[in-house]
Amino acid sequence: HIRIPPNVSVNGALLVAAGERSYAIPLDGLIAVDNVDVDVFFDAVAEKRNLSLYGMDCEPAYLATLCQGNALPEQATWNNTVPVMIAGSEDRYMAIAVDDVKQALELVIRSLGVQFSNVPGVAGATTTVDGQAVVALDLNALVDSVDMGQHTNVSVTQEPEENLLVLVVDDSRF
Repeated sequence: HIRIPPNVSVNGALLVAAGERSYAIPLDGLIAVDNVDVDVFFDAVAEKRNLSLYGMDCEPAYLATLCQGNALPEQATWNNTVPVMIAGSEDRYMAIAVDDVKQALELVIRSLGVQFSNVPGVAGATTTVDGQAVVALDLNALVDSVDMGQHTNVSVTQEPEENLLVLVVDDSRF
């Protein structure tokens, strides 16, 4: 008999970098992955207009802004193109820029439990081959959680950093 916990799944995923962090993006949560000309992306950000990709109007966004509040890096960070992941639904699509798409791989994604079930866009966590802990994101849920007009999808300036102390306690046996 083989028993597999229901809170563990093996998914194809992209390992991406945004800001100072890496994220795992399960492939089943993506519509498309593309490279957008860097001038086109930055013009859309500056003019606050959508990008037309694959017949969809996509709001430009930056993953590190959505997850960490980081500012969009300088245009020179990317050579000619910006890697973007397209996610969302018919109501709203986003072209979410990342610093780098590191690799595509199969990952075991574990649930983070009920403590994190209300955190929008978090699908679970995984570890890479080198032992790095990585948050897995459900980009469609993340797009749905961003309030239209009330959240900046791309931040041009960095917010002042606050030192926070967080204690997470898990008293479960597993």
